[in-house]
Amino acid sequence: MGLRAKALIAAVLAVSFAASAQTASAATLAQRLDSQFNAAGGSGSAIAYDLTTHRSLWEHHADTPRTPGSVEKLLTTSASLLSLGANHRFITSAVTTKPIDRRGILHGNLFIVGGGDPTVGAQRITDLAKAARRAGLKRVTGFVLGDDGFFDAIRGVPAQGPGVDPYLEGSLGALVYDRYASATTAAIHFTESLRRAGVAVPGGHTRAGSAPRSLPRLARVGSPPISALIAHTLTHSDSYMAEMLMKGIGAERGGRGSTAAGLVVARARLAKLDVHSQMVDGSGLSYANSITPRNLIHLLRGVSNRPEFVSSLAIAGRSGTLENRMRSGPAAGRCRAKTGTLTRISVLAGYCPAANGEMVAFALMMSGVDISNARYHQDQVATIIAGWHRP
Repeated sequence: MGLRAKALIAAVLAVSFAASAQTASAATLAQRLDSQFNAAGGSGSAIAYDLTTHRSLWEHHADTPRTPGSVEKLLTTSASLLSLGANHRFITSAVTTKPIDRRGILHGNLFIVGGGDPTVGAQRITDLAKAARRAGLKRVTGFVLGDDGFFDAIRGVPAQGPGVDPYLEGSLGALVYDRYASATTAAIHFTESLRRAGVAVPGGHTRAGSAPRSLPRLARVGSPPISALIAHTLTHSDSYMAEMLMKGIGAERGGRGSTAAGLVVARARLAKLDVHSQMVDGSGLSYANSITPRNLIHLLRGVSNRPEFVSSLAIAGRSGTLENRMRSGPAAGRCRAKTGTLTRISVLAGYCPAANGEMVAFALMMSGVDISNARYHQDQVATIIAGWHRP
């Protein structure tokens, strides 16, 4: 046998060996992940997907839908980002029933009109008052009224009815001061801020009211951009912020500031990423929400090229809801994920860079489990993924 023939045979054997080693490595990875996942007890569905090679590395009933808990916020925030854009801001406005005259006097009423900014508080109201003063306002003869008509009158999530849900930590209105206070309270603070800014406002002339849509806008202030709102929502699992985003996309893109309208917009936008689920709220507080791990992977894959989204996830051992998890080992400081927790339900979904640099998206959904035990084994799964190296 000639040297050329021997070299050809050696090359073929080398390729075959490499393919065999890769297959064995993937099989070993799956076995290790299965072992950890099964040790959590209860029942579960999971998947790990290599975003670099576009293939599934491990699946465990990946098409069985389960309750996501706060992992539902991945859907809400991505729908908000894709529907409104990273730089979109929710606007709070000051509008007048009449133009101010040359002396800066408004012979009429002044409205503060909410636009769904979930961060309205002392600073935002102060900024609006100063903007009104810079626009020439020196005196108001009529009333100062708070208008929250951009959203509907329902203040809670669907599962809890029209009232405020204590787990939501806020009231879902278009003009809410410090998460809970009404439009009237916002108008009172606006009046006080106007006076501090040098605008004369009569006492006892503050209440809630509805501004005609055609009134001229005197001043405006914006919320932080969507990118900042989703960063806070995901890192800290802020249910109030998520539900406000859901109503916000309903108001901006669905024709009505309601959870129902927001869900219609969100489902349609996510369907373009081949993401299909049962969504009943924006925060994941309801047990009626459901999604499969495979659909979560479709979502994570579809937004993996959006740094505003990926960077918003909590970092293992470093920030948010993962600050005290995976504080050492390959996952620490490298894996980014969203947690989801309800009674006997624990979910973790996000991204881990493998040891060779390949990016792996994963979704781990567990039901009927002890939460502490489930989290331990989820962390082990993420650690194994982060330490994995393809031969």
